[in-house]
Amino acid sequence: ATTPAVAYGAAAVAKQEGDEDGTGEGGVNRRMGVTNADNWDDAEGYFRTRPGEVLVNRYRVNRDIGQGVYSTVISASDEQQANMEVAIKLVRSNETMYKAGKKEIEILTKLGNEDPEGKKHICKLLGHFEYKNHLCMVFVPAEMNLRKLLKTYGSTVGISLTSVREYARQMLTGLHHMIKCKVVHGDIKLDNILITKDLKKVSICDFGTADWSHECTITPYMVSRYYRPPEICLGLRYGYAMDLWSVGVCLFELYTGKFMFTGRSNNEMLKQFMDYKGAPSKRMLRQAQFRDQHFEEVQSNVVFKYLTKDVVTKEEIIQKIKYTEPSKSILDQLRKVKSNDDQIKKVKEFSDLLDKIFILDPERRITVTECLKHPFLQQEAVAPRQ
Repeated sequence: ATTPAVAYGAAAVAKQEGDEDGTGEGGVNRRMGVTNADNWDDAEGYFRTRPGEVLVNRYRVNRDIGQGVYSTVISASDEQQANMEVAIKLVRSNETMYKAGKKEIEILTKLGNEDPEGKKHICKLLGHFEYKNHLCMVFVPAEMNLRKLLKTYGSTVGISLTSVREYARQMLTGLHHMIKCKVVHGDIKLDNILITKDLKKVSICDFGTADWSHECTITPYMVSRYYRPPEICLGLRYGYAMDLWSVGVCLFELYTGKFMFTGRSNNEMLKQFMDYKGAPSKRMLRQAQFRDQHFEEVQSNVVFKYLTKDVVTKEEIIQKIKYTEPSKSILDQLRKVKSNDDQIKKVKEFSDLLDKIFILDPERRITVTECLKHPFLQQEAVAPRQ
């Protein structure tokens, strides 16, 4: 039997900037007076892995799997389930992280209860418990994530369009289920999409910054920067459309093997968005809390204030740019990488889907339901044998 699911409620952790590559990878307050006398944590509150240690008389520790900003993930054997291998996520021993972990359990429990057969491509929470001041979550282990898949099988050149289409269908099915459960993920990227050993099934994981849709607030640092949509950069209320944008960035990256956007700041991210899509509408900018950081109106024209460096003095300067027409095309970028490998019809359909996902205004962006009906995701008819 798995640990019974318990519903919690707490504020999610706001993501902070500071990662160098924009992928988000990059003295602890103790609860209830418990000390670290046995040195089971490091100085930053991460759990120290000790192979052979048995957690809550059930899970025997095998090895480390990885470590993120909020937690450590280990491999363990479930001694109550014939030593079945599981992955255990141990949240850092820190009051803020602990509260965020409670929210993650609440959200994963809802997603799992609404998908008892596990067909919606969301990682399944098997159980949870507390151990030595750490909130612990138990999952089915995965062979790798899509970041590792891309490095292994498509580094700099990407993977096949057929695979991209299948993974797209599954990721969008996951988003559709999250919308049904009123959940916004808030950090979708290749690192947070797991894939099975046979490379056929993906699932969305790491709901550490997820929130209920009605609790979303305005913040400039939601989502790892390279996957961050314009509504975050501009200070608009975000919702389901944010996760869809991030999935679109993942799909471009899977096919081309390259990041679509690589801005070093929200300002530079906005410039790169506009290179593809032109300037945001005046209506959108009127609602944006951070508008004045990035835009001004000159004689009724919208002008972008691009923060860059003088090529000679290297001093920071503001370069004012008036966007009329986009300077880059998504289709051109896709064909530049793989001009001959795939049917141009399907590449054009893929480009059209991405164009609709990358609408700057989240209110006018294509919806997840519409994406699932898009021609790119429909199966090709197979001609009968003669």
